[in-house]
Amino acid sequence: MSALQAVVSNARSSAHIAHALMSVTASTPTLVSAGAVEMALQSLDRFKTLWPYMILALRRSHRLDRKHIVEELSRLWSEAPDFWDVDSVRGLARVAHSCFDIGLTRRALQALRQLQAPTTHDLLLEAHCHAACGDLQQAIGLCRTVLERSPHNTQAASLHGGWTHRQQGWHAPWHVQVAGPDGLWLEPLHLDHGPALAWQYRDPAIAAKTLLPPLGHPLEASDWIDHRLSDRHIVPYALLHREHGFIGSAEITVSGTEGFLCIWIGTDWQGQGLGRRMVKMACEQAFRCGIETMLTAAYDDNKASLRVLRGCGFADVDIRAEVPDHDRTFLCLPSRPLASDEIVRRLIGFADRAETGLVFPMPASQSAAPDLQSQPIERKEEQ
Repeated sequence: MSALQAVVSNARSSAHIAHALMSVTASTPTLVSAGAVEMALQSLDRFKTLWPYMILALRRSHRLDRKHIVEELSRLWSEAPDFWDVDSVRGLARVAHSCFDIGLTRRALQALRQLQAPTTHDLLLEAHCHAACGDLQQAIGLCRTVLERSPHNTQAASLHGGWTHRQQGWHAPWHVQVAGPDGLWLEPLHLDHGPALAWQYRDPAIAAKTLLPPLGHPLEASDWIDHRLSDRHIVPYALLHREHGFIGSAEITVSGTEGFLCIWIGTDWQGQGLGRRMVKMACEQAFRCGIETMLTAAYDDNKASLRVLRGCGFADVDIRAEVPDHDRTFLCLPSRPLASDEIVRRLIGFADRAETGLVFPMPASQSAAPDLQSQPIERKEEQ
């Protein structure tokens, strides 16, 4: 047993637990770091003194079970709501935010307002929540409020500048916010979404079903986002909920009048009908931007995705790719009725122009892939 494991196993005081939490690094065994966190959540009294060290541990290790931490915090809060003082409620808000639970963060901030006037740090945390949920204008407004109180607050100035620049980078028709039902937004994907994206992407099944790379660390997620933003033919979006923040991602690869859709729903939000709503939002946006044929694909054994796509109006394309890509079904949703051979022609043409690597058997009626000029998506220079 290592020295750190011994400290965690034998901890009898908050000082021992604090030491264990401060010792957590990215390479600390999960059982050891989780054990220290578990001890800090055993009672409200311990949480009151240890929450700053919990935040430190969360920043250093992306492998901690944030969902479990939020569940335990919610339990502590519901068991003795009258025993929470200002500092412990503030700690609740900050730990919940570090665990990407925007709903709990906001409830804690609301409780904090009832206990005392919000500090500049409270206002900036509230601004982060608004930005995470797609309301950049409100987030920027809160930064202005902080700067009116403290003109030299560097954090507020930095956030204000960053969010303003991000909003100014949106431009029609593709790179805009798209409103959907039930408080959903499609928002142009940004590096700011990286940490929450990595957390919601943590289920390995997402990578397996989408052919996207593993993104086990927030830095990997940021690198992936940067790579998608650098491709002029790809329009990536974050799916945001007005109460919960990041819950999934969609991207449309555009070539000519064809678009290819790829979506995924985050680990904590699957099975709630959100995939169907995101598909509809993305397709409506693509048609508004001039796309005539939406294409997509799913593995044959991914029955859930196929059911969602077909439920949104996608129909199977009557062609299979050659080995090794023969294990998936291609689907199409045209903006107007098209003959089946025309849909096949458009799929083959898209795969060729977009350099997907997919090889299709050439239909007898067509001797070559259609030569349609690729239409790169216009991006502003700062993106």
